[in-house]
Amino acid sequence: MLAAAGLSSLGLADTGPPPPCNASLTEMWGACTLSAPADEEFASICNPGTVGHAGGAEKPVGRCGGLYDDGAFRCACCGAPLFLAATKFLPKGDGWPAFHGNSIIDKNVCSPGGTEVVCSQCGSHLGDYFASIRPPYLGTEYYCIDGVCLLPPGADEGKVCQPPEGAAATVSEHVTEKRLRAAMPARAAAPV
Repeated sequence: MLAAAGLSSLGLADTGPPPPCNASLTEMWGACTLSAPADEEFASICNPGTVGHAGGAEKPVGRCGGLYDDGAFRCACCGAPLFLAATKFLPKGDGWPAFHGNSIIDKNVCSPGGTEVVCSQCGSHLGDYFASIRPPYLGTEYYCIDGVCLLPPGADEGKVCQPPEGAAATVSEHVTEKRLRAAMPARAAAPV
Protein backbone atom coordinates (compact mmCIF):
# COMPACT_ATOMS: atom_id res chain seq x y z
CA MET A 1 0.00 0.00 0.00
CA LEU A 2 2.73 2.50 0.95
CA ALA A 3 5.07 1.12 -1.72
CA ALA A 4 2.41 1.87 -4.29
CA ALA A 5 2.32 5.43 -3.03
CA GLY A 6 6.08 5.75 -3.68
CA LEU A 7 6.96 5.78 0.03
CA SER A 8 8.98 2.54 0.15
CA SER A 9 12.23 4.52 -0.17
CA LEU A 10 11.69 5.90 3.35
CA GLY A 11 12.72 2.58 4.91
CA LEU A 12 9.23 1.85 6.23
CA ALA A 13 8.71 -1.57 7.78
CA ASP A 14 6.35 -4.09 6.26
CA THR A 15 3.07 -4.68 8.03
CA GLY A 16 3.49 -7.18 10.84
CA PRO A 17 4.73 -7.23 14.41
CA PRO A 18 7.74 -5.04 15.21
CA PRO A 19 11.09 -6.81 15.12
CA PRO A 20 12.48 -8.08 18.42
CA CYS A 21 15.06 -5.82 20.04
CA ASN A 22 18.64 -6.74 19.23
CA ALA A 23 20.44 -7.91 22.40
CA SER A 24 23.65 -6.05 21.46
CA LEU A 25 21.73 -2.76 21.25
CA THR A 26 20.11 -3.19 24.66
CA GLU A 27 23.54 -3.03 26.32
CA MET A 28 23.90 0.58 25.09
CA TRP A 29 20.49 1.75 26.35
CA GLY A 30 19.94 3.82 29.45
CA ALA A 31 20.42 7.53 28.85
CA CYS A 32 18.66 10.23 26.88
CA THR A 33 20.89 12.18 24.53
CA LEU A 34 18.40 15.05 24.13
CA SER A 35 17.37 17.50 26.83
CA ALA A 36 14.65 15.82 28.86
CA PRO A 37 11.20 17.32 28.39
CA ALA A 38 9.84 19.27 31.35
CA ASP A 39 6.61 17.27 31.07
CA GLU A 40 5.99 15.59 34.43
CA GLU A 41 4.92 12.29 32.82
CA PHE A 42 8.04 11.86 30.68
CA ALA A 43 10.53 10.42 33.20
CA SER A 44 8.23 7.83 34.71
CA ILE A 45 6.72 6.59 31.44
CA CYS A 46 9.47 6.80 28.82
CA ASN A 47 12.31 5.71 31.15
CA PRO A 48 15.01 4.52 28.69
CA GLY A 49 16.52 1.10 29.23
CA THR A 50 13.75 -0.14 31.52
CA VAL A 51 11.35 -2.50 29.84
CA GLY A 52 8.08 -3.93 31.01
CA HIS A 53 5.92 -0.79 31.19
CA ALA A 54 7.75 0.30 34.35
CA GLY A 55 6.03 3.68 34.45
CA GLY A 56 2.62 2.63 33.17
CA ALA A 57 0.92 4.70 30.51
CA GLU A 58 0.02 8.34 30.24
CA LYS A 59 -3.55 9.41 30.85
CA PRO A 60 -5.39 9.09 27.50
CA VAL A 61 -6.04 12.78 26.82
CA GLY A 62 -5.43 13.04 23.08
CA ARG A 63 -1.79 14.18 22.91
CA CYS A 64 -0.46 14.66 19.37
CA GLY A 65 -3.90 15.76 18.14
CA GLY A 66 -4.40 17.08 14.66
CA LEU A 67 -3.43 15.76 11.28
CA TYR A 68 0.08 15.77 9.85
CA ASP A 69 0.98 15.53 6.18
CA ASP A 70 4.76 15.68 6.33
CA GLY A 71 7.65 14.69 8.53
CA ALA A 72 8.15 12.12 11.23
CA PHE A 73 7.37 11.72 14.88
CA ARG A 74 10.69 11.32 16.70
CA CYS A 75 11.80 9.78 19.98
CA ALA A 76 11.69 12.41 22.73
CA CYS A 77 14.74 10.81 24.35
CA CYS A 78 17.20 10.48 21.45
CA GLY A 79 15.55 12.14 18.43
CA ALA A 80 15.47 9.02 16.22
CA PRO A 81 12.72 9.21 13.57
CA LEU A 82 10.09 6.63 14.56
CA PHE A 83 6.80 6.95 12.68
CA LEU A 84 5.78 8.57 9.42
CA ALA A 85 3.56 11.47 10.50
CA ALA A 86 0.96 10.96 7.77
CA THR A 87 0.16 7.50 9.21
CA LYS A 88 -1.03 8.85 12.59
CA PHE A 89 -4.64 8.46 13.62
CA LEU A 90 -6.65 8.62 16.83
CA PRO A 91 -8.77 5.50 17.32
CA LYS A 92 -12.37 6.26 18.23
CA GLY A 93 -12.88 6.06 21.99
CA ASP A 94 -9.14 6.04 22.64
CA GLY A 95 -7.00 8.94 23.84
CA TRP A 96 -3.55 7.82 22.68
CA PRO A 97 -2.02 8.60 19.29
CA ALA A 98 -1.83 5.57 17.02
CA PHE A 99 0.16 4.77 13.90
CA HIS A 100 -0.66 2.24 11.20
CA GLY A 101 1.31 -1.02 11.36
CA ASN A 102 3.55 -0.22 8.40
CA SER A 103 4.67 3.21 9.60
CA ILE A 104 7.99 2.44 11.36
CA ILE A 105 10.94 4.33 9.87
CA ASP A 106 14.30 2.53 9.46
CA LYS A 107 13.43 -0.17 12.04
CA ASN A 108 13.80 2.38 14.85
CA VAL A 109 11.05 0.64 16.83
CA CYS A 110 11.47 -2.83 18.30
CA SER A 111 9.82 -5.06 20.87
CA PRO A 112 11.55 -6.37 24.00
CA GLY A 113 8.66 -8.84 24.34
CA GLY A 114 4.90 -8.99 24.64
CA THR A 115 3.07 -6.02 23.14
CA GLU A 116 5.54 -3.38 24.38
CA VAL A 117 7.52 -1.32 21.85
CA VAL A 118 10.59 0.78 22.53
CA CYS A 119 12.95 3.00 20.55
CA SER A 120 15.62 0.67 19.17
CA GLN A 121 18.21 3.45 19.42
CA CYS A 122 17.92 4.35 23.13
CA GLY A 123 15.44 1.90 24.68
CA SER A 124 12.87 4.53 25.65
CA HIS A 125 9.42 3.02 26.23
CA LEU A 126 7.00 4.13 23.50
CA GLY A 127 3.80 2.14 23.92
CA ASP A 128 2.32 -1.05 22.46
CA TYR A 129 1.71 -2.86 19.18
CA PHE A 130 -1.71 -4.40 18.56
CA ALA A 131 -3.46 -6.41 15.90
CA SER A 132 -6.87 -4.92 16.56
CA ILE A 133 -9.78 -7.17 17.36
CA ARG A 134 -12.36 -4.40 17.79
CA PRO A 135 -14.40 -2.60 15.15
CA PRO A 136 -13.93 -0.41 13.21
CA TYR A 137 -10.24 -1.35 13.15
CA LEU A 138 -10.84 -5.11 13.03
CA GLY A 139 -7.76 -6.82 11.60
CA THR A 140 -5.80 -3.55 11.55
CA GLU A 141 -2.28 -3.63 12.93
CA TYR A 142 -1.29 -0.47 14.75
CA TYR A 143 0.98 1.11 17.32
CA CYS A 144 -0.64 2.73 20.36
CA ILE A 145 1.96 5.22 21.61
CA ASP A 146 2.35 7.42 24.68
CA GLY A 147 2.43 10.92 23.18
CA VAL A 148 4.70 12.18 25.98
CA CYS A 149 7.44 9.96 24.47
CA LEU A 150 7.18 11.64 21.04
CA LEU A 151 8.43 14.83 19.44
CA PRO A 152 5.94 15.89 16.75
CA PRO A 153 7.22 16.87 13.27
CA GLY A 154 9.28 20.04 13.41
CA ALA A 155 9.37 20.24 17.23
CA ASP A 156 12.49 21.26 19.12
CA GLU A 157 14.01 18.84 21.61
CA GLY A 158 12.08 18.76 24.86
CA LYS A 159 8.83 19.83 23.13
CA VAL A 160 6.83 16.58 23.36
CA CYS A 161 3.26 16.19 22.13
CA GLN A 162 0.89 18.15 24.32
CA PRO A 163 -2.69 17.40 25.30
CA PRO A 164 -5.39 19.63 23.82
CA GLU A 165 -6.15 22.85 25.66
CA GLY A 166 -8.07 22.18 28.85
CA ALA A 167 -6.76 18.62 29.24
CA ALA A 168 -3.49 19.72 30.87
CA ALA A 169 -5.11 20.21 34.27
CA THR A 170 -6.59 16.72 34.05
CA VAL A 171 -3.15 15.24 33.32
CA SER A 172 -1.59 17.13 36.21
CA GLU A 173 -4.39 15.99 38.54
CA HIS A 174 -3.94 12.39 37.35
CA VAL A 175 -0.18 12.43 38.04
CA THR A 176 -0.66 14.06 41.46
CA GLU A 177 -3.42 11.58 42.36
CA LYS A 178 -1.22 8.67 41.26
CA ARG A 179 1.64 9.92 43.48
CA LEU A 180 -0.68 10.45 46.45
CA ARG A 181 -2.14 6.96 46.16
CA ALA A 182 1.34 5.44 46.00
CA ALA A 183 2.38 7.31 49.16
CA MET A 184 -0.75 6.45 51.19
CA PRO A 185 -0.95 3.23 53.20
CA ALA A 186 -3.75 0.86 52.22
CA ARG A 187 -6.95 1.43 54.21
CA ALA A 188 -9.36 -1.17 55.44
CA ALA A 189 -12.81 -1.04 53.86
CA ALA A 190 -15.33 0.99 55.87
CA PRO A 191 -18.24 -0.96 57.35
CA VAL A 192 -21.49 -0.62 55.43
